[in-house]
Formats: sequence, C-alpha cells, structure tokens
Amino acid sequence: MKEVESIRSEEIQEVLTKIPRKIIKWGNAIILLCVLGIFVLTANIPYPDKINCEAELSAKTKPFSVNSKKEGVINKIIAENEDQVSKNDIILTLSSKAKYEDIKYLKSILDSIDIHDIAKILPSILNVPYYQLGTLNESYLEFESAYLELYKLSKSNFNALKENSKFDKLFIVERKLKRLIEKLKSEIIEWEEIHIYRTEEDGILYFPSGLHSGISIEKEELLFSVYSKPANSFFTELKIHKSQLDKINVNQKVLIQLSDAVEIENNVSKGYINHIDTVPDKSNQLTATITLLKDISSELKNEILKQQKIQRPAVILLNDKSLLSTLLNRKNGI
Repeated sequence: MKEVESIRSEEIQEVLTKIPRKIIKWGNAIILLCVLGIFVLTANIPYPDKINCEAELSAKTKPFSVNSKKEGVINKIIAENEDQVSKNDIILTLSSKAKYEDIKYLKSILDSIDIHDIAKILPSILNVPYYQLGTLNESYLEFESAYLELYKLSKSNFNALKENSKFDKLFIVERKLKRLIEKLKSEIIEWEEIHIYRTEEDGILYFPSGLHSGISIEKEELLFSVYSKPANSFFTELKIHKSQLDKINVNQKVLIQLSDAVEIENNVSKGYINHIDTVPDKSNQLTATITLLKDISSELKNEILKQQKIQRPAVILLNDKSLLSTLLNRKNGI
C-alpha cells in the first residue's frame, strides 16, 4: 500500500512540476500578440493634442466709440439702438443737479443777449431763477446781478449819468457783464462735456447690452458705438501664452464655442490659424488670427456690434497625433 502511494505521489509530482510545452509556446505567442495589438491600436487611434485658449471676435470696421467721463447714473437715453444718427446728435444724458432743459434754455438766453439792447431779454432773465441750474447757479446769480444793474443804468437819463459822474460806471458794468457771460458760457460747455453725450460721426448706433435709463455707470465705461460704414466683415483672434509658441502653426484647426447652447452644430464654429504674431504683449500673450470656415449668425454679429468685441472659449487642435505618441510625449514632458 505504501509503495502504491509512493508511486502515485511521484507521478502526481511529475505532472504538477512539468509544464507542457504547448502552453508555453502558445501562451507567450498570445501575450506577444496582445502587446503588439495594443501598440498597433494606440498608434492608429487618432488622439490630437489641444491647447485651450480664448478667442476674441470683433468687426473689421472700427466704430466711433464713446466712454463715460465720470461715474454717474444715466438720466435719459434719447436715441434707439440701431438708429441712423447724424454728427452732433445727442444720444444720452447723465443725471445732474441741473436739468438739461434748463441749461439749454439759459444757453439760448446768453446767445441772444445784445448789450446795446439790454431790455430785450429781461422777461427771460427774470424766469431763470425758477429753473434748476445746479453748479452753474452761483455764476448765474453774478450774471443776473450785473445784468439788472446794467439795465437800471441804461434806463437812466444820459445827461443825469454824466452830471453825477456815473457815466463811466455804465461801461464798467457793461464790461463786467460781458466777462460774466463768457464765464457762464464756458461753464455750460464744461457741464455739457460731462453730462451730455453726442456722436461725432454719421452712422448706425449701437448700445452695449443692459444699458438703460437709471442704470449706474463707471468711469470709462462704454456707452455707445457708431459704425459709419456697414459692419459686414468680422475677424477672430486667439490669445495664446508665449510658452505655447513652439506647438502652434499656421493652418492648424481651431474650434470656437460661440454660445452656451447645447446644440453642437450651432454652438461651435470651425476655422484655422492663418497668421501668428510672434511678439508677445505685456502679459506674455501671443495673437493668432483665425479664418472661420462658416459665417457667424446675425444674432452674434449684433452682439459684437453692441459690445465691439466678445470673448469665447476656443481650442487649438494640434497636428493630428496618435494616442501612443500623445502618451509618450506627455510621459517625456513634451
């Protein structure tokens, strides 16, 4: 019995310790084929590398733009978006302690004053104190006092003036009044420059989105733009950090996200790089000009015209690479 167990035990040991040659042969072959298959697949699966950046879309026709000269609140918007406007048209006014209508009325009075016919505008002068002149009120009171004094002197008998040695006073007050008129006119011009905004060109008017009466604005904020020529052409630029210069080339594909819409077809615009400016700006950003393969929508064009330029996320697709080369480049830190 012991002999049988010993024999069986040796046989079992031999079976267990002896590896069949076929398993080694085919097993190694299968593993090698799997490894080669993975390399072939990764070498042929397209996996282009990419650079995320920002695209800036703007019109080729440069507009005449007006920015605010101070912080304030928009009092009244006189024109409408996309109106045809003419040079010197008033577009909007900012809030002030003075009313524009009252300043305008005072300006018309000053322009019509004839020193030699001082009584002509007396009724108008007497009405002005009931108007709101804001910071101009003090200068106006000086002007009004000199005006009324000259009016009284002009009504006096010429001989009486001469006899009472007041003849020279008439000319002194007259010169004073002229000086005060010029001072008041100058202050009106300064007030208008800050609170009244006009266009200096003929063209189509565009307001930035969200601009309306009663809204607060910051200094240097864009108030409106006027395009003297139809803005039918638009161009796109990319801002890329200078460290990426060696990765980008002319004719590389670019994808630009035009909106937050879910529909990919209408949301993404395709194009390619046609020029690269190799000189970086102060923030070490390079500019690449893009040619879009398809025209942008009219809604996006209107948005660009209102804002002058808009920023959108973009992706530069680098030269087509395989998954294998991309993995190797990333491993090597390229």
